[in-house]
Amino acid sequence: MMKNDEEYVKSSNINLIISSVLYDLIEKIEKYINDIKYNKEKILRELPPIGKIKILKGNVL
Repeated sequence: MMKNDEEYVKSSNINLIISSVLYDLIEKIEKYINDIKYNKEKILRELPPIGKIKILKGNVL
């Protein structure tokens, strides 16, 4: 990888995963994907509820 490439990756929103061992690369990719899923779930849990449901007496079928 060239020095300009490294600078571009650092200055942008790109996650670069490098490994010379295939199994290590696969593990790193799986960890990255799990981290993204965890962060997404964490953000969704912190959001306030969208609405409330109220059951009116005598209007339930």
